[in-house]
Amino acid sequence: MVQNKTEEILSISTKSSNSSPATITPYKESLTVIDNRSGEKLEFKITDNSINCTDLSRFKDQNGEVLRSYDPAYMNTVCCTSSISFIDGDKGILEYRGYPIE
Repeated sequence: MVQNKTEEILSISTKSSNSSPATITPYKESLTVIDNRSGEKLEFKITDNSINCTDLSRFKDQNGEVLRSYDPAYMNTVCCTSSISFIDGDKGILEYRGYPIE
């Protein structure tokens, strides 16, 4: 028995029409999103385990307004990626070129 919408989606996507396990396609570094309002299906590139949320603006409503993302309190927002600095806020670590900033 399906308990919630997520389980329903997972059960549909992991079974073929004859209820046997579906064939798994090779892993790709992308995320496929379907806009249920229009049926439009888009693929987004995954880089460093994240997608560029501005790519969501490729989805538009019937009036041409772009889709926006909302991240309350910036709990899942990345500002930038740096190869010369390191920050771990939970541990209180801030480094620049390997040197601690205190």
